[in-house]
Amino acid sequence: MANHISKCLIFFFILATIAALQVTVEAGMCSIIYDKCSVVKDCHSFCNSRVQIEKFDSLLGWFCDQFNLCTCFFNYVPSKHLSDPTRRCTIGGGPCDIANHECNSMCTKFKDAHGSCFDNIFLGVKMCVCNYSS
Repeated sequence: MANHISKCLIFFFILATIAALQVTVEAGMCSIIYDKCSVVKDCHSFCNSRVQIEKFDSLLGWFCDQFNLCTCFFNYVPSKHLSDPTRRCTIGGGPCDIANHECNSMCTKFKDAHGSCFDNIFLGVKMCVCNYSS
């Protein structure tokens, strides 16, 4: 029994040491809304092409959102971009009314975010767009 307890304590000590010494990964996710998916044709290929053009580190993913807009998700490591350590990014917050306070509340989960409720004439709806820092 004492042998079992000492093995558990050693395992716990090793686990705690690993957790304390774990290297922190510095990275930021940045999403950008581009155009209607029917316009860009292939959202995935389009997003891949934007990595180099917009100086992101890699493509994390993509999707056509509820408004059929191509949204790309990029990895952005601030320490690799000393001249521009913080990027401004955009993501759809969903439908909204004319009041921006509703849209702002939808965007609070993002860093330094503010929301704007736009009347999208192409889609015939009002949509919230969150602008945030990576």
